[in-house]
Amino acid sequence: MNKTDGILLISQWPHVKNGEYELIEKIKKTDMNVRVVDYFGRCVDTGENLNTPLARQRFDYAISFHYDTPILLNVPTFLWVANPVEFMHLRPDYRSKILGNITAPFGYMLNGSDYIADHMSRVAGYDIRAQGLSFYPSCGRDALNAPRDPNKVQGPEIEKVFYCGVNWERGSDKSGRAHGLLARLQESHQAEFFGPETLEGFKTWQDYPSYKGEIPFDGESMFKEMRKYAAVLAISSPAHIKSKTSSSRVFEGTAAGVPIISDRNPHVEKLFGDSVFYFEGKTDSEQAASISDILKRLKANPERGVEAVKSAQKRMREEFCFEAALPSTKDFVKHSMIGELPASHVNTDAESIDVFLFHHDPSFETQASKEPFANSAYIVDTIQYLSARSAAKICLSVVSDTDLPELESALAGICAVRRIQPGELAPDPWDAMRLGAKVECLRKKSDADTSVYWTQIAQPHFDYLAQSVQWRAASRKKGSDVLHVAGFWTGDPEQQGEKLVPPPIHNEVCGTYQWSDESPAHHELAAMTFGKEVWDRFAFGTLEAFDALLPVAILSILEGHQLPYRRSRKVSLRVQHSSFDLNYEKINRLREDGFWAQHYQIPSNYAHEISALADVTSESHTSFDIWRSVAGQSSEAMLAQSEELKRAIRVITKLRSPVIRFRNFSRKLRGKKVS
Repeated sequence: MNKTDGILLISQWPHVKNGEYELIEKIKKTDMNVRVVDYFGRCVDTGENLNTPLARQRFDYAISFHYDTPILLNVPTFLWVANPVEFMHLRPDYRSKILGNITAPFGYMLNGSDYIADHMSRVAGYDIRAQGLSFYPSCGRDALNAPRDPNKVQGPEIEKVFYCGVNWERGSDKSGRAHGLLARLQESHQAEFFGPETLEGFKTWQDYPSYKGEIPFDGESMFKEMRKYAAVLAISSPAHIKSKTSSSRVFEGTAAGVPIISDRNPHVEKLFGDSVFYFEGKTDSEQAASISDILKRLKANPERGVEAVKSAQKRMREEFCFEAALPSTKDFVKHSMIGELPASHVNTDAESIDVFLFHHDPSFETQASKEPFANSAYIVDTIQYLSARSAAKICLSVVSDTDLPELESALAGICAVRRIQPGELAPDPWDAMRLGAKVECLRKKSDADTSVYWTQIAQPHFDYLAQSVQWRAASRKKGSDVLHVAGFWTGDPEQQGEKLVPPPIHNEVCGTYQWSDESPAHHELAAMTFGKEVWDRFAFGTLEAFDALLPVAILSILEGHQLPYRRSRKVSLRVQHSSFDLNYEKINRLREDGFWAQHYQIPSNYAHEISALADVTSESHTSFDIWRSVAGQSSEAMLAQSEELKRAIRVITKLRSPVIRFRNFSRKLRGKKVS
């Protein structure tokens, strides 16, 4: 690779010294042009936000190293899959958090484990090995140390084996990884141990007099320490064995130029074969004796160890070093349409897309239609990305009072750009109209295969439209999905402190989705791509009552008609604030001005929309079940939260009573005060 290639390395815990931290340090020591960022895309060294519409021009792709990392960056992001499946399944938040993280990436980098590749292919829905991408916990080629000459090594360490680990299992269990074996090696003075002294306040190595301390996580000190010893010991956890994967220790020992002694891990055997010495035995005593025997053989025949290291390093240099593995990822990004389907399966020649861009303030606090579109760079980026990979016909329609010279210039020769003045769409003031009413107006302007409706708060990722086109291509093969719901996240990286807090992310697939009273905040109109067929299911005016709940209303109506739609696991959109939350906050502020203010001083109130949702779902059991979940099981239960509202309802009910109305009319005639 050369200096023009840019890669973002996502650090899940930027300030925590662990295996991922050291792996990133090793990559930084190569001549590759890399930047380390947190998962929001902020540079760890400078604090600069690199997650911008220009990110694809500066960086080829990003690498996520852990299943805890949310996929939020506006560049092709690849998940390196190496951790045992058991580690992921151990987490109680697997469905709510981990599953979304591991199914959202642009693609996957594999470490050679067939077991993990098969598992991830089932989860992702396609054979991820077809992408041909790999990555290993290795090093740069320049970091490979020549095999150590045993005759030139002095000191007592040369008689012993080196073992390094966090020993993190000891933080919760009485026994850590291979505790009995390590204790045997401790008793026979055949090993010395390294690793962090404490883990969350627990001294993980307190029972080991041969513990020598922590080695700096700098990507090079480990190699220097390893070279003092006769061999490096690699021990797999039961989870690693089950998932047929391994840690970085074999790669590190090989890079240090030292022979490796390992258990019979299928992954190590597959990658390194006879270049590694394997200990045997069913009991701790048998395994310790086997390791002792290997040490004796290495001492008696040091050249055998040198030859093993040379053989392992040859494999490292040709396949496992960063320079060998990473170029294929850049090629994949350059030539691939998108990760879900091979590019050869996507036929987009006849596809047409209408993109509508317009102003809408969910809180109705600004005269938004007079403002420029701050998200126009994101719109241009996603259109340019699709245009470079597809023959799809795109038209960008912008609702604006002013001309659009910058958009027209940026998209010249790529797609048609037309301006629609608000007065052409409706006689009512555009800013005062509900979102549903605006969509009703705009959808009449489209005859394309698909259409999307983006307001000024939508920041589509580079692949948003590409995802939509691919969905249409797939749906034409298997049926008639009428709606594609992209994954999205909500937040502002600039407002995040040093302590990272994962933002709300919504990329649940249909099989894991559940409706609840939180669902209104989990949906955005901008995340929806509409097939032409969908509008045949909506009678004119059906959507005009909705603003904050418009996406929920659309989905519940489709559910009622039993029409298929697809929720995407890909995160393809960011909004700084949830549209529903903005409306909710506005209503709460208006309550300070009295009960009627929240109903009369704003064109839409989410409480009204909850009841309007009951109107459009009452003919379908499925749709009505959605309403019950969104409303908190019943409208009465939701309304009971407000004492002020309950009092108002009692007054309204009293005034609407026929008896009361007749009595008041009679009192008026007699000149008496009415109740």
